[in-house]
Amino acid sequence: MIDIIKTSKFRNAVLLFLTGIILMLLPDISFTPKAVSSGEKAFPDGIEQSLSEALRETYNLEYAKVIITYDTYGEKVVEYNYEQTVSDTENTYQKSSVADKSSNQPFVKTEKLPYVRGALVSVSAADENTCFEIRSAVSTLLGVSVNKVNVISGKE
Repeated sequence: MIDIIKTSKFRNAVLLFLTGIILMLLPDISFTPKAVSSGEKAFPDGIEQSLSEALRETYNLEYAKVIITYDTYGEKVVEYNYEQTVSDTENTYQKSSVADKSSNQPFVKTEKLPYVRGALVSVSAADENTCFEIRSAVSTLLGVSVNKVNVISGKE
């Protein structure tokens, strides 16, 4: 009975350690919003590639590929100046966007990142525990529930 308790505690410690390693291998990914034109993704373009490389190196896999699907492209709120012109007969309002000083693009006041619909992770032959650890790590990284991440494993 004691061996089972020690084994499960050891497995949980190893799981936390490996999740920390995966997250430490991804420090160059910036999740800060960037100025993008409409229709362009606000998430970093290389997140799938970086996650695939981290999974390959961490679990010594022959191959790993990650596909992330999004519901939206994100939302941007642009800063505007409003000017009111008052005459005897009517009031008119004129709206003009505030330009960013570093570029001629409109200043983005706030931005919401795109909503992640789910992720598919395809890996070479892996056992059930490894697939569960990968699913947990990817769901934590993307901020989605575990049931929105599917891990498929090749045959040995």
